[in-house]
Amino acid sequence: MRLQPHNRRRQSSLDITSRKAAERHLQYMAHHDFVTSLPNRIFLSERMRQEIARARRGDRRFALHMIDLDGFKGVNDVMGHSIGDHLLAAVAARLLTIKRYGYVVARLGGDEFAVLQTNLSDNEAAAGLAIEICALLRAPVVLDGKRATVTASVGTAIHPADGANNEDLLRHADCAMYKAKGDGGDRHQFYAADMNLRAQQAAALDAALRLAIERDEFVLHYQPQIRLDSGETIGMEALVRGRKPDGSLVSPPGFLPRAEENGLILAISELVLRNACQQAAAWRRAGLPVLRMSVNLSPNQFRGQTLPLRVAQILNETKLDPRLLELELTENVLMHDIDQVIVQLQQLSDLGVTISIDDFGTGFSSLSYVKRLPVDRLKIDQSFIRDVVSDTSDRAIVAAIVTLAHSLRMEVVAEGVETIEQLEYVRGAGCDAVQGYYCGRPMAAAQFEDFIARDRHVAATAIG
Repeated sequence: MRLQPHNRRRQSSLDITSRKAAERHLQYMAHHDFVTSLPNRIFLSERMRQEIARARRGDRRFALHMIDLDGFKGVNDVMGHSIGDHLLAAVAARLLTIKRYGYVVARLGGDEFAVLQTNLSDNEAAAGLAIEICALLRAPVVLDGKRATVTASVGTAIHPADGANNEDLLRHADCAMYKAKGDGGDRHQFYAADMNLRAQQAAALDAALRLAIERDEFVLHYQPQIRLDSGETIGMEALVRGRKPDGSLVSPPGFLPRAEENGLILAISELVLRNACQQAAAWRRAGLPVLRMSVNLSPNQFRGQTLPLRVAQILNETKLDPRLLELELTENVLMHDIDQVIVQLQQLSDLGVTISIDDFGTGFSSLSYVKRLPVDRLKIDQSFIRDVVSDTSDRAIVAAIVTLAHSLRMEVVAEGVETIEQLEYVRGAGCDAVQGYYCGRPMAAAQFEDFIARDRHVAATAIG
């Protein structure tokens, strides 16, 4: 069939229209995020270049706010990626409410967003918008009938003071954002020149941690736990140390906070658990007394449902009796999905593992939560023991924790006991066991073996 000339012109016109529509669609997709429909990094970069060009032609300033969601990974892991996408869309909708003429609200990828604040009058205006962003994202979001809470770490860089080009501004706003996150999140931070140095140091630490994990270079020290009624050593807590190239050791505050930030804490925690179980099993085979090995868990290990399985696999591989393993969690774990945490704790308890809450009294748990947990021991945080001899408030807290624990048929361990006066007080208050420098400092495996062989009953004499 041959088309008449006017039909061919109409078909050609339709083809051109369709092609242009397709080109517009592709252009839109290339410059916008699929999940949130916000402009993406490409769009933001183009607008930043335009703003920089305008600034050169006149006295114009603008601010770039980099936004990272605190706690998003936990929501994604626990509630699923579909719910995570809905949360990202909800965050985008909230950020759009602060948009003014000329502003750009963009999603850069993952849980990172950005706001380009144009026509900036002064730094106070930038601070005001950053505070507004933090407040907007702090409110819970209801997703699939469940409340999800995330907060925002916001880093701000100002053009031209903090960078003359896109790359510098993006990098400096990113540095400021990581400083806000490192300070606890849910806050904003302006860029400062020394942040580049801190960012370089953080990158160097990340590389060192990855290498240490690959080479299994972390060192465990063991601090004894002493039962107060007999004075005997009943167990030990495994405490991780990093090792520098010169052989010196780095205490946990020197690397664990960064490992929590960059996600390496999961690999480190598994290494610690495996090595501690191997050591405990080796000591049993060597004929040492029955001692329970305590290992700290990270809140990140409770995200997802794999922790009980991994613990069971490690116990099987190391041939350690589950009754000789104690897993310590902090109250911060309860800030996540409490029902999901309880399920995993019950599965761990069913393995025969002892469960304890570490640093009790400093976190966010309530009596209603504690009653629901399959917990065997509460460890009183050392901050309440330090002045317990003279501070009436600390005495009241210790007494309340002991009463609570014993009413729930849990044992109580006092941490950070460094003097005989502290020891006598916590014993009189009803604590079941103690841990601290008075009874023994953290020590390498060989030293701990000597302690058990030689000094086990020295502790009993001192306590008795």
